[in-house]
Amino acid sequence: MRTSTSEALPAIRVLQNQKRDEGVGILQGDTDDVESLKRASRGASAIFALTDFAGNFTKVSRNDALQRKAKNTGKSIHEYASYLETIQGINIATAASDRDLLSTLEKFIWSTLTGVKTISGGKYTQAYEFNSKAAVEEHIRDDLSELSKRLSTVNMGIYQENWKAFQAFSSQKESDGSFTFISLKWPGQYRALPEVFASQDTGAFVESLVLDHPRGTNALGASEIISRADYAALWGIVIGKRTTMRDVEESEYATYID
Repeated sequence: MRTSTSEALPAIRVLQNQKRDEGVGILQGDTDDVESLKRASRGASAIFALTDFAGNFTKVSRNDALQRKAKNTGKSIHEYASYLETIQGINIATAASDRDLLSTLEKFIWSTLTGVKTISGGKYTQAYEFNSKAAVEEHIRDDLSELSKRLSTVNMGIYQENWKAFQAFSSQKESDGSFTFISLKWPGQYRALPEVFASQDTGAFVESLVLDHPRGTNALGASEIISRADYAALWGIVIGKRTTMRDVEESEYATYID
């Protein structure tokens, strides 16, 4: 299911043409329109659902009317984007809870993240995409009992594709031609992080949840669990340049994500 303006749509149409004999097709759905989601999902035995915080953030940051709505509700652009993402996730869950859909639906796979605000006791409130996805999962578990019986989740690691979009994840070229990655300094000895090549590997995680595991399974989607230092070393081997990692304090790290 895709919107008609999805950037991924051309590639998906190619796949559709290649897999047409296997019943692959594209249906249009709008996460702001519950009825369109019901129509697109009718007859499904499994649904994989993912919402897009970054897309909502971009939409709000470029739309004066949405920024005014955010301001009128006392929300920052980040907070309003998180609010929109939560509503869209609830819309997906509401559509999937339709009686007719439930008659065929066997599994509902939700792409979730840990609710940082909740587990920190309210100390950390700005992990916006984490909190919005967690809020949808909580809504399903607490308020949609029939859908909850069909629920499994996949908690995705750090998207490898982020290096293209965020300075905090990209390598910095030094004056001597070498490269440096940065890593936020934190206490403790555990350094490895779950990294995922989302555009390539997400399908494998979801397929496994649909075909190989019972409902109620919670999966961590990681292509590799690797430290930032080992990641930098691997990057250097691939590009043939000396590459290192540097730990930075929170104040410096913030300059790479603003």
